[in-house]
Amino acid sequence: MRIGNVMENDDAILSNLFLTVGIMPSVSGFTYLKTAVRNYKRLDGNMNEICQIIANENSVTKGAVERDMRTALANAYSRGWLMRLNEILGIEIIVPHEKLRVK
Repeated sequence: MRIGNVMENDDAILSNLFLTVGIMPSVSGFTYLKTAVRNYKRLDGNMNEICQIIANENSVTKGAVERDMRTALANAYSRGWLMRLNEILGIEIIVPHEKLRVK
């Protein structure tokens, strides 16, 4: 279990990363994506379970969580900013002109 500044630092790192790749904090998907990233490894990448947990925490449907994350990513992608993630990671994870998926 993580406590104190470590968790706050992780939140700041994720926020900065998302801002760098064009995911805006003004959309619900921003917060949902941060929660998804924090839980991804612990839940073995099970996006159904991750989205359900986020939905329960925010009193919304799982479908709303999926839609909001997809919209946040699609907006960043359409502006061309999401391609920066490839540079940051040093691998091609975002492929131009390929359908974007939340997973």
